[in-house]
Amino acid sequence: MFVKKALTPLIFDLIEPKRYPAAVSLLSFITMTSPIAKHYLITKALSLRQMTPDHADALFATIDRNRASLRQWLVWVDNTTEVSHSLGFIQECAERFDAGTQFTFGVFLNDDLAGVIAGFDYSPRNHTITI
Repeated sequence: MFVKKALTPLIFDLIEPKRYPAAVSLLSFITMTSPIAKHYLITKALSLRQMTPDHADALFATIDRNRASLRQWLVWVDNTTEVSHSLGFIQECAERFDAGTQFTFGVFLNDDLAGVIAGFDYSPRNHTITI
């Protein structure tokens, strides 16, 4: 399974925020900080962090392990065939983060990379972000 079981409620919250309000709280937490931080400790075990090149192996391994389930939702999966593709993605995310155009975080559970979440269209004035 791509998402570790402890993250399942968070993912459902992100999919249906009206039904699952924790995502609204998470997004509110992120958007209330200005500028957007590179690390958020959500719980003792769960954090959102900007990924670094050191995470490329773990990101690729997570994608590779979950290729079949990811393929049905994400068109880029079949084009991610080596660690260098994950490294390029991480570097591109860092550039966008620094430019303030996209905020991509690794979702870490007990310091293990469990997934990725990205925010776009950040409005510091309105404290909103699109995921």
